[in-house]
Amino acid sequence: MQTTVNGNTVNYEIAGAGPWLTLSHSLACGLHMWDEQMDALTKKYKVLRYDTRGHGQSSVPAKGYDMERLGRDVLAKAIKGTQVRLTVSRQEGCSECGGSGRHVYS
Repeated sequence: MQTTVNGNTVNYEIAGAGPWLTLSHSLACGLHMWDEQMDALTKKYKVLRYDTRGHGQSSVPAKGYDMERLGRDVLAKAIKGTQVRLTVSRQEGCSECGGSGRHVYS
């Protein structure tokens, strides 16, 4: 699925049932980084995974790659793209995108 967030196209997937879990990939990867974990995670969580700006099938803007902007993209996606009221239980990520989570939940 795709949505427009902060003027950019963001590619994302939602699967599973239960409390929300957002997954952020590492630098130079994409949402498919989590493919091997999805069977286990979707048994317990409703998982939102996405390609951050400049990665995967999301658009490649010329600027806006700081942690705060990446975090705001997640927040906007959670509200606009998935119609989720921000009741996300967990944010998991690694490398570059793991740091963006602190801007979502702080």
